[in-house]
Formats: sequence, C-alpha cells, structure tokens
Amino acid sequence: MTRSTIEALRQGARRRLPRLVFDYIEGGSGAEQALAANLQAMSRVALAPRLADVSRRTLGTRILGEDIALPLVLSPVALGGLAWADGERLAARAAARAGVPYTAATLSNAPLAHIARDCPRPPWFQLFVFKDRALSERLMDDALSLGCRVLVLTIDMPLLADHHRGLGHDVRPDPATALKLAWGLGRHPGWWWRHLRSRRFSLGNLDGPLSAPDGIASLASWLGDQLDPSLGWSDLGWVRARWPGALVVKGVLDADSARQAAEQGADAVVVSNHGGRQLDAARATIAALPEVVAAVGERLEVHLDGGIRSGLDILRALALGADAVHIGRPYLYGLADAGEAGVERCLAILRRELDQGLAMCGCSSIREVDARALAANGDLIDR
Repeated sequence: MTRSTIEALRQGARRRLPRLVFDYIEGGSGAEQALAANLQAMSRVALAPRLADVSRRTLGTRILGEDIALPLVLSPVALGGLAWADGERLAARAAARAGVPYTAATLSNAPLAHIARDCPRPPWFQLFVFKDRALSERLMDDALSLGCRVLVLTIDMPLLADHHRGLGHDVRPDPATALKLAWGLGRHPGWWWRHLRSRRFSLGNLDGPLSAPDGIASLASWLGDQLDPSLGWSDLGWVRARWPGALVVKGVLDADSARQAAEQGADAVVVSNHGGRQLDAARATIAALPEVVAAVGERLEVHLDGGIRSGLDILRALALGADAVHIGRPYLYGLADAGEAGVERCLAILRRELDQGLAMCGCSSIREVDARALAANGDLIDR
C-alpha cells in the first residue's frame, strides 16, 4: 500500500522495526518535553490562504551556493543504519535523485567514503569537535578529500543527555534488555536478515578509535569521554580556519548564539534543539526562529531543524524567515518502512504537500514566501 503521509510512514516503521530500534529513532531526552514542544509549536503556526495566479509554481531554491529542488536537507543521524541495512548510503542516493542535500553523520554506521562513493551529489558532513582534536582534523580532511563542500558543526552536545527509552546511553544491554531485544529481533526477521546480509555493521568513520569486535557496544562510553564540555566559540574559529568550504553551525536557539556564529565566520546557522534529544527544557525551534532571523538573517542563511512532519510545516518555517529546513525522523520513517524507496516516498509526500500549501497561500515560488503567508492573528507560541 502506498503511504500518503509522514504519519503513515511512521506507522510502517513502527511495525517493521524492533521496539528498541524504533524507540531509539522516535525518542527524546528526559521526559521528552522538548520533543513534544517542537511538534506542538509547529502546529500552532497558522497560515493564510490568498487568491493569486498560481498556475505555474516552482519549489526550487538556492542555499549555500547550491541549487536544490526543495528547500530541505536530510539531517545527520547517529547510527542511521539501524533503520535499514546500509541505510545511510540508500538515503543519500534517494536525496540526490530528489535534488536535495544529505548530511552524513560522524557517528554513521557506514563510512563517509561508502556513502559518497556512488552518490551523484556529494553529501554534506556533520562534525563534532572532540577532545581528540587530531581525530576531528582527520574527519575534516577525509570529508574534503571525498568532495564534501559543506561542514555542519554540531554545538549543542557537550555531553550525553539521559534517554529513558530505546537504546539510551548504552548499546550493550543488561540481561533483561538483551532478552527483550532478542525477542524483538525474532519478531522482525526481515530487519535482522537484511543486516546479516549487508556489509559489516560498524562505526565506519571511527573504525580506528572504535574497532571491532565491540565498537558499537563501546560507543556510549567512548563518546562520553570524547565530547568536550570545554568547547567554546574560539573552537568554532579553529574549525573555520581549517575548513575551506561552507560552514553551518547547528544547535542555535537564541540571537546571541547566532551572532557569535556569524562573527566566527559561519555561512549558515541551524535553529535546532537536537530534535528534542539533548536539553529537555529547550525552547521549541519554530518559536526561536523569528528571533534568530531578526538577529542574523541579513548576514547569513538561517535554517530550521525540528518538528517538521509535513510540507505545510516547511511552509510555516519559510514564512517565519527560514531559508530551508532539515529533516531527520521523517526520512528515517521512510527508510525503516521501505528502504531507499521509502526515503523517496517521504520526499515525494513533502513535495506534494508543500506545493499544495504554496498554491493555497497564493505563492508561485519558494522565494515569494514571507510573513504574508501567515494568518494575521496566527497563534505563534513563545516558549
């Protein structure tokens, strides 16, 4: 059956994935307040229908010097290969065919070289600045050598937050959890069979620091040691000095942080609360977006991440000043449901919904979308 909404893809993913894996994708930190706030705040941004000639419409735009078919980017996801064997490479290929960027994660299962090898559009690359600066330098050098022109620097993860469902902190389960995992795997033979037949399941970019046989199991401990709580804005300057391509700073939720990123030479910021997976009391991203746009929108690009579940959500973000949005869970739902075809379906759903919303708001192109698309008395929450 063809899925027609992101929620339908989500339900498909829930049925196809072992519970622990689905909860890892779905869950947030703490009591999951920030995760819920992203969705609730987005739904409360009202749009206004307008009469206009919209017989010819275009959804393409240009970000960071690159023409893209839709104003969206696929976000980096740690252990994204859990959704589908070799899933990161498949998602990158689907994104390239759809004409949008894919961001490979430092903590991907597949190595960046594997993701980039047969992808017609070079991926973007996401970076953590680790305590081991030489490792971060090596990751940047590898990305450059593989043709990546955009680096996404994540700044909102000085340490690991508590997660109370899914895989949580520790990929090495206790006996009770191991029994639940084994039972869940047994109920999803298609999932484990694809993984058994796929290439070696690993942490491809970290095979040196986290080599077999227990690299995956050691991830939480190693990451806890390597995340750097002393990270400051001067370190962003260090990255800027080493990286010759476009630099995107992800994890900004206020005007002051946005200005700091601009002063350090960022080309774009992503208004993001890590999909509700870090600070559980964080502000909803759509509520923070206007403040960031007002502070730096004339100096650099402003993107939004978090709470996107439909094409109308993309339109809401654009109307509030975003140049593009980033999606994580929506394409993972598609990936878990049907592999590469599922990611294609996710992007087709968002395209259709965005196109319909664009027409109903009286706009013929993405570049026409501005505050006029918002309802005059729209209920914009300020959390």
